[in-house]
Amino acid sequence: MHDTTGSGGAEDVTAVADTPPQDRLYPLGLVVRDRRVVVVGGGPVAERRTLGLVGAGARVTLVAPTVTTSLRAHAEAGTIDWRARDYSAGDVDGAWLVHTATGVPEVDSRVAADAEAQRTFCVQAGDAGQGSAWVPAVARVTVSGGAEVGIAVHGGRDPRRARRVRDAVAAGLESGALPLRRVRTRSGTAAGAATAPTAPTAPSVTSRSWAAVPAPTVW
Repeated sequence: MHDTTGSGGAEDVTAVADTPPQDRLYPLGLVVRDRRVVVVGGGPVAERRTLGLVGAGARVTLVAPTVTTSLRAHAEAGTIDWRARDYSAGDVDGAWLVHTATGVPEVDSRVAADAEAQRTFCVQAGDAGQGSAWVPAVARVTVSGGAEVGIAVHGGRDPRRARRVRDAVAAGLESGALPLRRVRTRSGTAAGAATAPTAPTAPSVTSRSWAAVPAPTVW
């Protein structure tokens, strides 16, 4: 899929005809600040998801009988609400978003089904195909002029591929291999634009002050 988003927010999306319907995603950002998000699981994946959500200001409820040292410290500090037990029906009630990463397929599937029943998007770490939302591989790179460029890659449900593409684009920006040129924003002030490679595996590269031209996104 090839997506381009203009500075005014207008979006032009051209879907690849042979892309299976279940693989066609709508990219967007979520404002989770002060909103309840449930994370089920207490391992390294759940830790990464939880810390990212906390950083975005979410009110995280963590459900897991055991958790990592870092998650325990956050619970003790009151940063997250840790329910030290197995998942049970009703844990996702009232959540804006759910992440499940227990490592137990039966449990993850039940969490996803419960979230689906109440029309709540769910990220399923063990089997992305059963989730209703996905988390891209993300990196932020400071480029010439001090602007920060955000990179978000979804590798067709292949996390390793997504990370490889993300790292390649980040390295290209850091080294200057990806050309940058100046453009003008709506306010008339100068901003930069990163021209991403034309290869079909190149992700979009955007931030508030830098726009990707063109902006192919990996799906």
